[in-house]
Amino acid sequence: MYKLSILAILFTASVALSCDKACSFVSEANGQCTFSCVSACHQPAPHHRNAFLSGLAQKGHNCRASGITSVTCPAQASLGNCRATSWTCGRGC
Repeated sequence: MYKLSILAILFTASVALSCDKACSFVSEANGQCTFSCVSACHQPAPHHRNAFLSGLAQKGHNCRASGITSVTCPAQASLGNCRATSWTCGRGC
């Protein structure tokens, strides 16, 4: 029982310290980059969509929500490579 408890604590610590991708690139078409967000770090997808939108807005990007879990942004040089743009959560990010 003692060994099982130690393993559970180590597993929980490793999960809590991980950096999870909450929003990631889906497609680029017609001058628009689309990203999709998922539930991660004990938060629902809409939470991450809103946080991603807020972060993008703070950097001056004119992005918008698309549905409950998606974000669409104009593909502009200031955004950088759409495929490399993402939103992460957790420790160690």
